[in-house]
Amino acid sequence: MHSVLRICVLLIAILLCCPACKKKEPPKRKREEIVGEASRERRRLNNFAMSLRRVIDWRQTQPIASTEALRRSMIKEVVRKFDEINTRELPAKAEAIWTRVLAAWHELDDAGTADPELLKKGAAAAQELNDYLAENGFPDVRL
Repeated sequence: MHSVLRICVLLIAILLCCPACKKKEPPKRKREEIVGEASRERRRLNNFAMSLRRVIDWRQTQPIASTEALRRSMIKEVVRKFDEINTRELPAKAEAIWTRVLAAWHELDDAGTADPELLKKGAAAAQELNDYLAENGFPDVRL
């Protein structure tokens, strides 16, 4: 009986002291891994929304275009400001929607007249962007 007890104690001591038997601690994760892709996408979307909000706020401070020339120059300036917004790392869905919105604004700038079909297309793209931004925590950013 003593020999069985002695063998058990010896085996337990070996298991406790054996480096191969010890549980290895996971390597420390880098900060970027901890932050994760979801956080980076959120930050990118936040930056996009803030840039878009600045353009919208700027436009609201401008006087109403009383002539066709003023309206065209205002459209040109809005398009220029929209083009300057950084969209390189937006989530794919947001980038696709923004591309349609921007294309509609460019068409409006190029057309010179507000074609009802173009306005309808632009309004649909803007509404899709508004819905996407609202779903993602930016209900105040509205085109």
